[in-house]
Amino acid sequence: MAFKILSIIKKKLFLFCLCVFTINLTTSLVYKYSGPKDAPKYNVMYGSDARGYYEYLEWGLGGKNINYESNNSYERGNQRILKYTYGTALFQLPFYCGASVFQQKEEGNFTYTQTDDVFISIGASAYISLALFLLYKLLGKFTSINSTKYLSLVLIYLATNLFHYSTVELMMSHLYSFLSITGYLYFTLNYIETKNKKHFLFSLLFLFLIIAIRPFNSIIVIPIIIYLYLQIKSLWQVVYMVATIVFAF
Repeated sequence: MAFKILSIIKKKLFLFCLCVFTINLTTSLVYKYSGPKDAPKYNVMYGSDARGYYEYLEWGLGGKNINYESNNSYERGNQRILKYTYGTALFQLPFYCGASVFQQKEEGNFTYTQTDDVFISIGASAYISLALFLLYKLLGKFTSINSTKYLSLVLIYLATNLFHYSTVELMMSHLYSFLSITGYLYFTLNYIETKNKKHFLFSLLFLFLIIAIRPFNSIIVIPIIIYLYLQIKSLWQVVYMVATIVFAF
């Protein structure tokens, strides 16, 4: 009986995440492709940050020379350095590669194409679905009432700026920070409860992503690290987490 109930809950959660993926992707594409064809919205990088994050992919994989004067880089010696963090580009990387498989750009052409946008939009929809899945699991540590958990997910997704940053300004870092922080909290609390090293490794992975996206996010994780130490009473986990923060910088 308990196994049957668990199976139903997992099925409902999967369907919920699938609905979120579909709604998010449809909303994003309809918004960007419903305007006039002579001024498509898909090739608009909302905010200079978005352009700066994406330039890591063009530089690292597309062969773009970033040694030119722009608002996305600063001069250091005879070269220029991208002034934005690389964490957002890590999330976009597999979908950037996917888009590259389906299109052939001329050498030196770094136009953000419709194919690029569709793949990045698919990625953002997958990430918001994963984030809400992890949030559901995290909420399960505080309540067993499924209706409360689903209502919380819906409100957080639709009644906050998260919906905007996962459908319109999906090139910005907000969505990816939300996913990383949620994953870090979930796996850290799991490790405290179970002492399972696999959960600790996942918490380190998400911690790395949190700092890689925005180093100032360390202000969020420091209290969690202190809480972890007070619960575990062991110093080596703290050392690993601090080392991860330093490495991500």
